[in-house]
Amino acid sequence: MPKKISSKLPVTPRKIPQKMVVPNVKSLKPVVVQPTVSQEPLPPLPTATKTEAEKIWEAIKSLKMEIFSLPNQFVQAYYKPIFVDPVKLHLLALTKASAAFPALEVALSPKYKVTLADRFIVVELAPLTK
Repeated sequence: MPKKISSKLPVTPRKIPQKMVVPNVKSLKPVVVQPTVSQEPLPPLPTATKTEAEKIWEAIKSLKMEIFSLPNQFVQAYYKPIFVDPVKLHLLALTKASAAFPALEVALSPKYKVTLADRFIVVELAPLTK
């Protein structure tokens, strides 16, 4: 006669977790680390000279534009600078509004020359006329 196969798996005793010991919070003191202050001043950071394009952007980004008959419209709200050429500033339009380019020309007209080139608007200093 064949042996009976037991369907029961061997039973392993379970581990009973012991009580966790939690330290008394009231008896613990906070660790305070005093910051150390060096007496020597830090050396000044090297200042990089700005390119002509960066100087143009600094000068024109806060100029007001007369666009859509709205008050307080600035160049930086409609254009993003792309620094490709150190002499010429390339601007990328942030809006597809066709009125933004003529408004930019009017805002920059006497001092800067504005031209449309491919996907960019190129701004450069206007040549001096005598």
